[in-house]
Amino acid sequence: LNPSMVISTNSPRSEKAAIDACFNLNIKSACIIDLFALQENAWLRNKNFANKLFVLNDRVKESLVNLGRPSEDIIVSGNPAFDSLYDEEHLINGKEIKKYMGLGDGNINILYASTAEPEINVWTGDTCDVNLPIKIEKTLRSFTRANKKINLIIRRHPSQDQNVIIEDRIFQSDQSQNINDILYAVDIIVHAASTVGLQGALIGKGVINIELSTFSVDLPLTK
Repeated sequence: LNPSMVISTNSPRSEKAAIDACFNLNIKSACIIDLFALQENAWLRNKNFANKLFVLNDRVKESLVNLGRPSEDIIVSGNPAFDSLYDEEHLINGKEIKKYMGLGDGNINILYASTAEPEINVWTGDTCDVNLPIKIEKTLRSFTRANKKINLIIRRHPSQDQNVIIEDRIFQSDQSQNINDILYAVDIIVHAASTVGLQGALIGKGVINIELSTFSVDLPLTK
């Protein structure tokens, strides 16, 4: 097509191939990087990969500069996928969820954002504990039963079993609830390797990182 410019993401398949082709064809290109660029820095550090890189924050830019990428190639733009977090409607909807679910009685509301653990980490080849998500959930359930001032809301990833057992002060946030809404209804987010932890941090919620997943290194929120 001989375009004037190609804009793509940092995905390592056809997107990367398109930007690689741009260099060979002398076509300008820009790469939009969604998170922390920890695995993808193997090619993002290359000065010939895209004319411009758009990154989440100054920390990501700094890490790429330290790997040899010229500072002038990198623009700190944030991630537009997170912009809607700050829409007032989510704050309003979060208050409605608290009323609807009965969470507004002075208790501390904890959201467990569960994510599946595959048998193998596709990036590193490490073996994963496929039972980690349910182990965390069981621990949180026990903690909630023992602490009358705690409400637990379980939000499983769409790829996981959605049949959550409901108990006293233990609720489910299913896929019909907007994730931005439920974030405003809780006080603390617990996760192992979920971008929901990052979303919670961005709006000032408490975040507890369970760094037992092999994917925790790809989402270094503690650091």
